[in-house]
Amino acid sequence: MAIRTKTKRRLTILAVIAVVVIAAGAGIYTVRMRQIDKQSAQQLQDGLDAFDKGDYISAMHALGSYIQRMEEPDPDILYKYCKARLHVEEPNGKHLIEAAGTLRRVVQLQPGHIRARRDLLELYLQFNYSTETIETADIILKDNSDDVQAIRAKAIALGRLGRSSEALELARRYNQLMPLDAKGYELTFTLHRKVGRPVAELITRGQSLLATNPQDPRSKWLMAYAYANANMQDEAIKWCNSAASGDPEPALAIRIVNLLEYMGQYVEAFDLLERTADAHDDPKVNRELIRRLWQMGQYPKLVDRFSSPIDSESWLASAESETLGLVTLSMYRLGRGEQAGPFVEALQSRRADNLATAWVIVITKVLDSYKEYYRQAHFFIIERQVPTNYRMVRVSQHVITYFLLTLKNLPLLPVIIEVDNKLNSKSIPTALVSAAPMSVITVFI
Repeated sequence: MAIRTKTKRRLTILAVIAVVVIAAGAGIYTVRMRQIDKQSAQQLQDGLDAFDKGDYISAMHALGSYIQRMEEPDPDILYKYCKARLHVEEPNGKHLIEAAGTLRRVVQLQPGHIRARRDLLELYLQFNYSTETIETADIILKDNSDDVQAIRAKAIALGRLGRSSEALELARRYNQLMPLDAKGYELTFTLHRKVGRPVAELITRGQSLLATNPQDPRSKWLMAYAYANANMQDEAIKWCNSAASGDPEPALAIRIVNLLEYMGQYVEAFDLLERTADAHDDPKVNRELIRRLWQMGQYPKLVDRFSSPIDSESWLASAESETLGLVTLSMYRLGRGEQAGPFVEALQSRRADNLATAWVIVITKVLDSYKEYYRQAHFFIIERQVPTNYRMVRVSQHVITYFLLTLKNLPLLPVIIEVDNKLNSKSIPTALVSAAPMSVITVFI
């Protein structure tokens, strides 16, 4: 009896201990889950606040951490994460690939999420995924047969697959819905040539548009574009100048400039670009004007025009990173580096912009830190950027400019060689390296 009593007492004690341990564990688990829920809620709020402020790096990290803890995240939250991801660019388009995967997940969770579907359509088009572009466009067109974005994207994809007749039919439908859209007629004229239609039909189409809208500069530009496609340059130039004579809106002005330059009318093109920049404070027009001033070596004009805008704070905030970078380098080129401070600060503040970061690196002291080696080098080999990310393509050109300006006062006269990005240091001619193994500097940016 005594043994049984002791056994019962021990079992009772063990049971009580087990209950206490389980209760304590449950309590700890509950507290921990509340902490996690609180932390997740804070991450969500921080991510949404950062997104609204345009701080896309912070938004991407905060919303990404929140989403990882959700078995089935809210599609709208997932979509905002995707938009933030698109703003944080990475080499080789890695950010675009991840964004496309996220968008696919959004439309799986919510098939009617039209903004995600449209963004996915544009990414497929950008990736040259023609089959996926057509499938996505068809889903959109099923709900709205007159959706112009889907019609144009499907037409481009069909053209890429060699189905030019089908593509031309859709392109003409787009023209009917968007009768004065320049990019739509560019597509139509391109497909028109591919299917072998008579050139005269392009002129007829341009004339019909002009008859309907005789004073609209877009009609005149389309007439010029039709004549240019028909290899009738004199008529194309005449209609380009007519379109440029008024005050075309910035996007159209850039198209007119490009067409004039294509036909060798550089003076007229530059004049239109300057007039448009004077009439419209448009970032894209400013970028095109600054590029040409830079290419022509007109550094004083570039700096005088863009270094002291009327509303400098607003201009510095809205200007493209390449614009700020070219203005800054022009200041240094003219020995006016003391003016560059606000421009460098504006670039440094753009943490989510990889191009701005690249500019800061180029403009500041990284390249300067190797000057002692520059004195000994006979060759400089610089990697040419590929157009995977069009905003980064011109960085190598700015590096070349840096060396041109830096090396001109050194005792040696080195050779600067720009190589394709597919090459690497092992691909440099052996004779070059063996002849001067200590005199070659390779700059792969």
